Amino acid sequence: MVSLGATITIDCENVIGDLKHIWTSIGFDEINWSYTERGKNLLKILKNEVIRRPYYIRNHNAFTSGNCLSSPAHGSTNIYTEDDHGNPIYNFDILDQIYDNYLANNFIPFVEFDFMPFDLVSKSSEQQDYDLNGWKYPPKDYNKWINLIQTFIKHLYERYDKQIENWYFEVWNEPNIDHYWLGSFEDYCKLYDYSVEALKSINPNLKIGGPALATNESSGEFLNRFLEHITNGINYATKQIGTSIDFISFHTKGAYFNPLRSYGHKVELEYPSIRRIIDDTVTNLTIINRFPKLNNISIFIDECDPTVGAIYGIYDNPNFIVCNTEYYPSMIAEMIYNILSISPRIHLMTSSLFYMEGKRLFEGNRTFVTNYNLYLPVLNGFKLFEKLQIKQFFIEIKNNNIPLHAISTFNEDNFDIQLLLFSHIDDYTYYQNESITIIFNNIKLEYVLVKHYKIDSNNNNIYSEWVKMGKPNDLNSEQLKDFQDFQQLKLFNPPTLYKIQDNQLILDSMNISTHSVDFFEIINID
Repeated sequence: MVSLGATITIDCENVIGDLKHIWTSIGFDEINWSYTERGKNLLKILKNEVIRRPYYIRNHNAFTSGNCLSSPAHGSTNIYTEDDHGNPIYNFDILDQIYDNYLANNFIPFVEFDFMPFDLVSKSSEQQDYDLNGWKYPPKDYNKWINLIQTFIKHLYERYDKQIENWYFEVWNEPNIDHYWLGSFEDYCKLYDYSVEALKSINPNLKIGGPALATNESSGEFLNRFLEHITNGINYATKQIGTSIDFISFHTKGAYFNPLRSYGHKVELEYPSIRRIIDDTVTNLTIINRFPKLNNISIFIDECDPTVGAIYGIYDNPNFIVCNTEYYPSMIAEMIYNILSISPRIHLMTSSLFYMEGKRLFEGNRTFVTNYNLYLPVLNGFKLFEKLQIKQFFIEIKNNNIPLHAISTFNEDNFDIQLLLFSHIDDYTYYQNESITIIFNNIKLEYVLVKHYKIDSNNNNIYSEWVKMGKPNDLNSEQLKDFQDFQQLKLFNPPTLYKIQDNQLILDSMNISTHSVDFFEIINID
């Protein structure tokens, strides 16, 4: 179907404020993949081709014990062990490699204090079950937990000096679900209080928060009780009223496919829900707003993803196809737009994206790249998001028959203009095309060069090319070379020179489809 057409009007005299770049944060579980050959290569790709300002990078498993070789959803560092007399032995070799790589590639660590080291687990039965559940328990000795954090932070200061004052530290991950925490609610509050006391004893200006809540049907009670504790409760560490917090964090996912793994059986059509993400965010904000003492505290959605289950893909449940296609960048654009409109208190929106080892081509995981580190559409989406500047123009959209949203910014130095235009609908099987006309009013330039980028089912979409090729399991050298060329972000059509007439620029005879991201650069060449 083709509709009659929509108009997108940008008023270049109406500046509506600053665009908050909330998307500048990524995360992943497999902390040891930060220094593999592919991991280091991907960090360099992101530094050199994607990010234009420092990004935060968040990991689980900074304290976890193991063999220091990540597997999907797992990782370890062996930062803490004890000798035969129970004395601590600290080893920072793995964490040094990780943070060195991050800082070298323009990333800022977002450090979780988790999970419980083997030698701090309290019961032998929990140690015997360590790989499955033992790491989910509180420490056997809170003084040793304090000493671990203090020693860790002192080491970070020795190695990175005052850079760590720009880092964030978070107490655990999703302590409201037994997938990550098998202590009680009170145990988590105690862990939080002692962690804050340990960190702030080194430098009160270091930033720490939590609870990294997994939003679900019962999470509201946990969040409310936690905020009540830190504002009015007795601090387990200091015995005073209240506990310091520098940010409040929670998580939201657009879908929990059921089943996550179908074992070869057919599954029903499911897709992520933008409404679910909006509702989760509003619900948590409503609870946070009950506590006026916290009105100036930043809010982080430090896991904000289309789906639950980073390790699962299309061979587990075909609905994970959304992670391979143009759907992923259009959904992230929609999440950015909606979250920005909900509250100015939200400062960070973390996408769980990196790469996976031991997977097939286009497995359908939440990753920037597939095998050979070939760029998925979502990576090119981030390239476009990063072209946006700070100052925003007012936009009006009329007569659209498909969902359309847009963000327009400009460069204050040369008045170059950027327009991000996207259409997203939850159902990934639904396709509709719409003709559009874009009008820039009050544009006080004489000549401009217009560059147009497009990500959709046919453009800047390496997955579509793989399908056309017959979905080969492996690539020969010629195929790989073709893919490496095709993966690069390309213009939709050649740059076009326009002369501005009556302070107006009109771009017509264009089309946009559902699940697409278009980006226009209006370059001042006066």
